[in-house]
Amino acid sequence: MDTLDPAEVQPGGRERAEPGPRAARSPQGTLSDTPRAIATTLLVMRILWLHGLEGSPYGYKATDLRGRGFDLISPDGTGQVLQPRVERASRILDRLPEAIVVGSSYGGLAAAAIGAQRPLAGLLLLAPALHHSEPPVDDPDALMIPPTTPTIILHGRGDAVVPIEVSRRLAERCPHADLRELDDGHTLSASLDAIAAALAELCGAFACFADVAARESAEGVVLATPEQSYVMGPGDRVECQTYPALGGVGMLPMILTLFHADGRRTNVVDFEVDEDQDADDAYATRLALESFVDAVMARARA
Repeated sequence: MDTLDPAEVQPGGRERAEPGPRAARSPQGTLSDTPRAIATTLLVMRILWLHGLEGSPYGYKATDLRGRGFDLISPDGTGQVLQPRVERASRILDRLPEAIVVGSSYGGLAAAAIGAQRPLAGLLLLAPALHHSEPPVDDPDALMIPPTTPTIILHGRGDAVVPIEVSRRLAERCPHADLRELDDGHTLSASLDAIAAALAELCGAFACFADVAARESAEGVVLATPEQSYVMGPGDRVECQTYPALGGVGMLPMILTLFHADGRRTNVVDFEVDEDQDADDAYATRLALESFVDAVMARARA
């Protein structure tokens, strides 16, 4: 009988890659504009990553996600056909309640097969190979993802390996599945931010900015950074503060501050924007931070 490697059910399962450099911020503080570094380490979810036919647990998409703080469990399916991949992933999921499954290409076919068989906390399909049939998937067009499983599909319009029509058909059969068509090819190499944003959304984040993600929990709104998380209590509020640069130009400090009801304050994240070099970027960054604060306070007051 095949045994389950305990390393497969440990968060991460592999050495975590170092975070990449932070990209320029977008004027929209939303999940669709997630910057390079995103605070998802503390969005406590188990994520099972199923790589493609010619991929590996160390592929660049998985490495990129780990670098952003996601803890991936990545079984090695190298050289395996679909049936043992699905069976092995299912055994892992038996030990991981409330897991999110992410599948890329051939791994997306495996993930869709699993999602059709059992409830999941979330399902992210990346250019899933739904044009291919082999046991246990005799007819990919018959796969149905239950509406209780939050599902996002990312597929490039320029995919020359897996036609985007197969994902469109899945979205038609399963109206709750959110199909996001991208200007990219099969590997989605130009869509790493979109992949991270979709996964963060499935993990429960409702807003992201720079290195901070906001999610809801039973205790209240949680602000998560790669280093720490902060739970907002009754009467707490967040504000963005901008301090004038010395001499009126140059580096403009910006701080996201959590004001506690008891009078304490915590600086959640701080950074600087070179207003002298790019005034438009400084203005857009301020708007993005204000948008993030508005989203957090709206949830905190709800």
